[in-house]
Amino acid sequence: MAAREAALADEPASMSDLRAALSSGDWQARGEAVTEVASLLKGKPNPDVVEEVAQHFQRLAEDRQWQVRQEVAAALEYLPHPVADELLQRLSEDLSDWVSRAARTSLRERRRLSQSDERVGQRVAKVVRRLRRLEARYSRQLVKDIEEAGLEYYQAIAFGCSHDIMNMVMAVQYSLRGLRGELERRRVPKKAWEEVLDNADRRCQIVRGISQNMRALAMQAIPPIRRVSLRAAAEEALGVVRDRFDAEEGRPRVETGLSVPRHLKVEVPRERLVQALVNLIQNAFEAIATQGTVQISGEARGDKAALTILDDGCGIADEDQHTVFFPGKSTKKGNLRTEHNTGWGLSIARKIVEDDCRGELWLESKLGAGTKMTVVLPTQRAEEVDQ
Repeated sequence: MAAREAALADEPASMSDLRAALSSGDWQARGEAVTEVASLLKGKPNPDVVEEVAQHFQRLAEDRQWQVRQEVAAALEYLPHPVADELLQRLSEDLSDWVSRAARTSLRERRRLSQSDERVGQRVAKVVRRLRRLEARYSRQLVKDIEEAGLEYYQAIAFGCSHDIMNMVMAVQYSLRGLRGELERRRVPKKAWEEVLDNADRRCQIVRGISQNMRALAMQAIPPIRRVSLRAAAEEALGVVRDRFDAEEGRPRVETGLSVPRHLKVEVPRERLVQALVNLIQNAFEAIATQGTVQISGEARGDKAALTILDDGCGIADEDQHTVFFPGKSTKKGNLRTEHNTGWGLSIARKIVEDDCRGELWLESKLGAGTKMTVVLPTQRAEEVDQ
């Protein structure tokens, strides 16, 4: 079962086992397959998998067996696809009380998460509007001082929380390893426990990743300032993202271009700059659904250097453009709380660019047309040279 789960999550082209089970003549096999798919939807399915699952669920929502329809109703809570709400509305009127109750429960949970995201977005937007009014009435410097004070307070909280979360996760993982060893020692059949423990360990890894993002945002130490090649930093960051991206099966086709003068140097903490560029370039890759391009270019602007990351992906709505840099805010996050798109990447990138590199980060985007991120960095800050 664990192998079948990995196949669906990572390699849509080879999900033949689950595909066959979802279309099986045995209704129990169909129901069990829907349950397995629900477990996978709690993780990080790629868009192709989500689309195929949505098609299966549309068919199985009409299944002749109420038990299968009930499983579909429960699984639809986790499906990040527009068809989910439509199917749940239909199943909430099913003749079987078991099916209709499951559908109403899933609908309530989806609405609760959607309303929670909306409330968070409204609060962030309200803060942004107040800051803009202060900027218009007083000065940009006052607004920047307020933002920095708020971020420092947030960093203190994030650092403490990440420490406590990490300690708890490590304790849980230690217990899981002990339980696994005890079950193996007693020769309990693996099929009775392996999948449960694997899922628990994977979820611990997700929480650890979120905690590490919180800690990264809260870290105060700045590496040494050095004179570095902007092209070399961009090449390294693009290579990191491309390696991660190529490791995923069923990924979109992304063409890239890099046009940065070799002589263009900036004076920044090199490691931090690469980290920020990785976050920005990865964000550009993730904005592309099936195929597209990411173009990276650089130029000198007086005593500064500008690096532009341009993608032709999904773009960002006007009302979201002032909030995407707030910690925990992601326009790619739907109703699912997964390790993917937790909303920390752009927050960390902005902190690095503005605080550590003494630069600026600008966003231009149009919904459905793509996004341009511009990083402006100083060309003179230190004496030490790094070729």
